[in-house]
Amino acid sequence: MSNGTPAPPLIGELLAQRRAEKKLSLQELANVSGVSKGMISQIENGQVNPTLAVVWKLATGLGIRLQDLLEGEPAREELSIAHLTEENCPTLASKKNGYRIQILSTIDMAEHVEMYLVRMAPNGNMDSKPHNAGTFETLTVVRGEVEVLLGNEPPRHVKTLETVRYRADVRHVIKGRGKREALIYLVVKFPLPDAG
Repeated sequence: MSNGTPAPPLIGELLAQRRAEKKLSLQELANVSGVSKGMISQIENGQVNPTLAVVWKLATGLGIRLQDLLEGEPAREELSIAHLTEENCPTLASKKNGYRIQILSTIDMAEHVEMYLVRMAPNGNMDSKPHNAGTFETLTVVRGEVEVLLGNEPPRHVKTLETVRYRADVRHVIKGRGKREALIYLVVKFPLPDAG
């Protein structure tokens, strides 16, 4: 099953640790989080990569911060450089839709600027609902090629080392194209909050 596939993220291990610390059974966590016992078991065993929404529910059910399940050990204040690797970077994936997203931004950047490294299969499909009004995405293809669809506009083909910027407050879709996996750097810029 390896076939060069990267190891699953550490979310499952962290979830099991936090659940043990809180002395909760699988069923008890399922009751307080709204996530099924079976799903929690699969996450803890590294069989599935949960969506951010599921991780949020689990963190809330455990009474901890979202970043405690995504970042692992708290960063030491004396460190000036946080080093992310493929093994320790929070990751979300969908085998069904053919993509794997590494979260490069820290939790305190959420809903300001978010940065992602996306691996997209040749026929992968990442279909996103509209974000808040005024949100923009900047997508750079590091390797391979993708297609970006925005609302009802014609698709835009983006090749290696090309960048597109587009409104993300409408439905937007990124599709893998070509014969190999695409590597994409994606930055999401949210609007500044009203100063009122």
